[in-house]
Amino acid sequence: LAITVAGVLLVVLVSGLGLGVGYALVTGDGAAIARFTTANLGYAAPVLVLVGLSVALYGWRPRLAMLAWIGLAFCVVVMFFGQLLRFPQWVKAISPFDHLALVPAESFRWPPFLLLLAVGLALGAVGLVGFRRRDLA
Repeated sequence: LAITVAGVLLVVLVSGLGLGVGYALVTGDGAAIARFTTANLGYAAPVLVLVGLSVALYGWRPRLAMLAWIGLAFCVVVMFFGQLLRFPQWVKAISPFDHLALVPAESFRWPPFLLLLAVGLALGAVGLVGFRRRDLA
């Protein structure tokens, strides 16, 4: 689980760096590199919720682990088409990405980030407990 968390952080960090470099090359705003890189780190928490869901499913019911893809697909549909399809707010709120501030346009908010981080880590811990309880011999 620690390697997965480190991998998520690395991918989110590098993608933010790429966004920042691309923006800086187009606009000439070199300060955007740091802004975009740090802003993108906020997405680590909802990604870890999806990772935690995968680990929990695999830990308790390995055959159901593929259902974690439904969570990812749901988040993608809500993020890209939620407004267009006029989803009610409660449906949008199921996506962990819906709770984040749109940084850098909005100010970063710690409470939703920390709550999502806790949910993701709790799901991962539940999955590890399930994995350790299985008879793998």
